[in-house]
Amino acid sequence: MRTGIARLVAAGLLTIVALRPAVVHAGFGPLKRAIENTTQGPLDGLLAPVVGTQTGFRNVAAEGHSLAGTIVLGSIAGFGLAMFDGSAAFFRTLAGLVELPIGIGALAATPFTDWQPAPFFDVEKQTALVNHPTSWFNVKFGVYHLGVTE
Repeated sequence: MRTGIARLVAAGLLTIVALRPAVVHAGFGPLKRAIENTTQGPLDGLLAPVVGTQTGFRNVAAEGHSLAGTIVLGSIAGFGLAMFDGSAAFFRTLAGLVELPIGIGALAATPFTDWQPAPFFDVEKQTALVNHPTSWFNVKFGVYHLGVTE
């Protein structure tokens, strides 16, 4: 009876070892992204009224309203978008703080795995007021989360 259980356990362990992925190296990408989101999220919050108002007025002006309509509708849309951008900045900062220990863990696991966690809050594709990418640290804040950006 005991030899049957021992064989079953040995076969199970051998299967687990055989299914193990090949050893390759991860990178510091998750940690870099976490630090960028943590440090630049508050700057997004500071620029949220500028980004929201600019986006609101651009969208309303593109619709071809009169001057009074553009001012009134642009102000309303700008206020709403400023609140939305401020909330997005808060979530960007929060995501960076939550992702920080995951990035440190991924960096510590670099010799053992190629696992790259998916970003909690990604701002790679959006345009921004300030955007200066480098290989070490991407400076990007004042992100346009919605609306016309050009």
